[in-house]
Amino acid sequence: MLKRSLAILLVALVILSFTGCDNINEVTSGDSYNYVTDSQMTMMGSDPYLIDVAKGEKGYYSYKSKFIYFTDSETFESTPLCFKPNCLHNSDTCNAFIGATYSIAYNDGYIYYNQSGDIDHEHLGVQFYRMKSDGTGKEKLWYFDYMVMEWTIHRGYLYYVYEMYENADQGVMASENADVYVYRQKLDEAQSNPEEVYFAKEVYKHSSITCPVAIGNNLYFNVNGFSREDSKLRVDNYMKVNLTTFEAQCMKLKDGRTMVYPTLLGNDLIFQTAKKSDGNIDYYKTDFNGENPELFMEVSENERLFTDDTFVYVNNELGIRMGTDDVWNFKVYDSELKEIDNFNLDLNEYRDSRLLCLDDKIFLFIEESNIGETEISILDKSELGSTNGNWERKIVYN
Repeated sequence: MLKRSLAILLVALVILSFTGCDNINEVTSGDSYNYVTDSQMTMMGSDPYLIDVAKGEKGYYSYKSKFIYFTDSETFESTPLCFKPNCLHNSDTCNAFIGATYSIAYNDGYIYYNQSGDIDHEHLGVQFYRMKSDGTGKEKLWYFDYMVMEWTIHRGYLYYVYEMYENADQGVMASENADVYVYRQKLDEAQSNPEEVYFAKEVYKHSSITCPVAIGNNLYFNVNGFSREDSKLRVDNYMKVNLTTFEAQCMKLKDGRTMVYPTLLGNDLIFQTAKKSDGNIDYYKTDFNGENPELFMEVSENERLFTDDTFVYVNNELGIRMGTDDVWNFKVYDSELKEIDNFNLDLNEYRDSRLLCLDDKIFLFIEESNIGETEISILDKSELGSTNGNWERKIVYN
């Protein structure tokens, strides 16, 4: 748990140190967000490399310890995603068992997930599966003979990162040089050839593309590494790619600061920028396409801002991680930045949990006990405005 917490902190610190930056069929464009078909963004406490919560039409799906769980959005009751009579939900015969999975996603009635290659492929590469939202109909869609850790599903396509190493025949660790791409594959045509969306021509040494997320008709992601032209020059860009034209744009303000990690707030996007000389962090609001940025809010270097489409949350997670703050505090604002609540969470209850911020209904926590048992709890957002300084999590599965 400590290692995972440190990894999350490292990712956050890297974000704050950023200094730079054909014709397609059946792509639905538009300035509206539909969680059923669009890339789902899990914020606040989620490791951007490991997405293990998703939202469906009737509730929330979460993954822990090789099993997938469903939390009903009306009753908040959580159960393993299995309807077999008399199933104990403790073996690979359970429908909820999906093995050692990297990430999950929900899209248009299906749950998608990826895991390491099977025995037939000598555990090399990655295979993608999907199953119906009730846990039935499990099927393998693709096998890739290389690792695919970075991916998202959006409007009928799987978007994923491909890294082609200089000495691929000698293994990934044999070379520090790689060409990195974003490809996509149609969900309903598993045997179709992948389509190149983006090639990171600006980097080559220690290069990577991370944390892809699609909003509307745009795909956003980090491009990191050392310059192809000057191997000593570090490149840290945040890119936007139009999914109709494949035109790429580096997301920067006029003063050169990079805008990273968009979140939704109504019909606007909120972007984080690099830490300023005084240690504080600016967040900018843009239109749905990431254009016309305006200063939205400034927070301290120990705080993070995130949204859930309706509310704005500011909390001191970085201060907690660094050990400079003793109480985990949340401030909640409406879209006009009017404060509607301010509460604390007991640190004894704070574990390295995953939180789902796709709607204004709940926060969902999924965690594992010291003896390997899964526990799911929620914070009910209908209580916002009346927490009296404390907000208690409700256990819905253990």
